[in-house]
Amino acid sequence: GEQLIFQNNLDWKFDISICPYFLRFCARWYGETGRKGLPAAGVVRRQITRTRDQRGDFEFMPSRIVKTRAVVLRTRRMGETSKLVTLYTEDEGKLKATAKGARKPKSKFGGALELMTEVQVVCYLRDERDLQTISDCDALRSFPELLKDLERLSFGSAACELIDRLTVERDPNRRLYRCLSGVLVGLEEVGATQVE
Repeated sequence: GEQLIFQNNLDWKFDISICPYFLRFCARWYGETGRKGLPAAGVVRRQITRTRDQRGDFEFMPSRIVKTRAVVLRTRRMGETSKLVTLYTEDEGKLKATAKGARKPKSKFGGALELMTEVQVVCYLRDERDLQTISDCDALRSFPELLKDLERLSFGSAACELIDRLTVERDPNRRLYRCLSGVLVGLEEVGATQVE
């Protein structure tokens, strides 16, 4: 079939080579969301990829690009140069994501993806995946005084671990996010003798 290219003012575009698959995708996607036509300005950009289903047919899998504030709950090494990061975000709740190349000396992430750092993160989200991808991250607030004092550090670590264990992924709660951020700010600003 003839290759078609669709694009709107958000640079939301994809290519298709077989029209019936495109029609099936539109019926499924817009049927679920209740939208008609292409996304309007201001809608989060979607990128479309194609994967094969169990029958070998192509299915279109939409992904979202989101930009949100987050607190780093946990980090682990992944391979030789990457990190596996657990975030609690303001708009998406808890997310587990990979930061490729984050452990390289000249990584674009710098020191942003460190424990108990508040960041502005850009992620590619896929509903069918448990592990998301971080494309960009900037540190908004770090807590150097908290990290210097063992007692305050233990309280901050306990708060992050509590959020990690008691929340499920992709269940946003802005009030809980503000509470976690407030706890870390309070531990940073309070004097060492005032911690109880």
